Amino acid sequence: MRQTKYNIPIYEDEDLADLQDYSEKMAEAIKTQIDKFGNPLNFKGSVLTLSDLQLITDNENGDIYTVKEENKNYIWNGTQWVEYSNNTPVTTDELVKEVIEIIQKGHIYGVKRNIESSDPAWERIGDSVGLVANATHDGTEVQNDFDNIYPYSDIISYNYDVGSQRITAYYGEPTFKFDGSNGEVMTRIPEFWYKREQKEEEDGNTYEYVYIADYEAEGFIKSEAFSLSRYTASGNSERLHSTSGKEPLVNNTSVQLRTYVKTLGSVWGNLDIKHWSLLQVLYLVEYANYNSQEKIGQGRTLAMNTVANNSGGCDELGMKSGTLENDGTHSVIYRGIEDIFGNVQQFCDGVTTASNGQAYICYNSEKYDNTPNDNYNELGYTYPIFTSKSYIKKIGYDENNPLIQFPIESDGSNNTYITDQYKCSERIGCACWVGGMYKYEAGCGLWGYFFDVYTNSSNIAGYACRLLLNK
Repeated sequence: MRQTKYNIPIYEDEDLADLQDYSEKMAEAIKTQIDKFGNPLNFKGSVLTLSDLQLITDNENGDIYTVKEENKNYIWNGTQWVEYSNNTPVTTDELVKEVIEIIQKGHIYGVKRNIESSDPAWERIGDSVGLVANATHDGTEVQNDFDNIYPYSDIISYNYDVGSQRITAYYGEPTFKFDGSNGEVMTRIPEFWYKREQKEEEDGNTYEYVYIADYEAEGFIKSEAFSLSRYTASGNSERLHSTSGKEPLVNNTSVQLRTYVKTLGSVWGNLDIKHWSLLQVLYLVEYANYNSQEKIGQGRTLAMNTVANNSGGCDELGMKSGTLENDGTHSVIYRGIEDIFGNVQQFCDGVTTASNGQAYICYNSEKYDNTPNDNYNELGYTYPIFTSKSYIKKIGYDENNPLIQFPIESDGSNNTYITDQYKCSERIGCACWVGGMYKYEAGCGLWGYFFDVYTNSSNIAGYACRLLLNK
């Protein structure tokens, strides 16, 4: 048995049915959610007819009345009375479903920012107002309210057996292992809904809004559940791994990395621009600041050396975000994804470039290529071409590809505007690399992009990949 969304217990094939155990865990899960959000169910009494119900004023979300003439219960959802359930007995599963649906409604977490502002901080809006998010910089406990908020609360590392294509253990279970002895170490991001938009306000300024919802809110886009390797991929051309204590596999081209990852199976791929952008959205709503290095950790992992750190530097942190020591020599981790920026740059598939500063995006992993083709969408804005690193000042927005956040202006700094650096060669078919490198603190960050074409040579020892499992 495992816990899933809202900590509701779910039996899996290998579980033996124990109804008493299931009932106890179900009752505990429901009580936890009611305590967390405030009791959403408030049985107020009964009325004779629906007309009588409409006369009631000063309603609050979750108020329930029985309408005797209808022999039904009605609940106030904030704007109107809707049928809650009839008075006949309901099964446990039906009750749980109804409770979850009520808990789900109305939880939209968001941030906003004037796109011309030099301040990398965002303003919290919606259900994010008043929330606090911190990452540890020395391994100690810190306050992060998002630890108890879906989808963040349900992001979890687990072991996955490639041969049987099944999960063998979740983080926190006795059989879970970081060392690969119980399967590859992956981190699962559950389904959620997101929205990113820019619009001009009454003050004449344009603001960007980024939202995360825990239900199918109107106008939001659904992100299906996916998994990324907890670690940068190790191994060789015959078999890639996500395992603690290993040296990242480096010195390969994007074309080679596409070939290597398919040895794991058809559902595997490399980290791509769609899922990288989803991580950016999750981070922004949580930390409300472009400066991911300030919030999570430096990202640079070695001050004077010429090789990257082995994986596993954040195992001690479990599912916490941050670093054990923020000194420029230690790895960082965000929500179970180690060295999300820093240590080595990661190949980011699904995007290619043209020589005129035009990017092309593909969302079909089976059609990824290094040159623009019919499977790629032209991004609605162009990127600047800088053959040397430049700090980003502004991020672009395309309403047809709202998730993608590429630079459109430079002349920022390490503590203003976007705070990350960007570089792009003026060549057709550039591959996209993200994250940052062990030697360059200034090149690390969640908005650090490097577009270039590489062949096998020693000068790309800092370039690697991260595994994506589409399930």
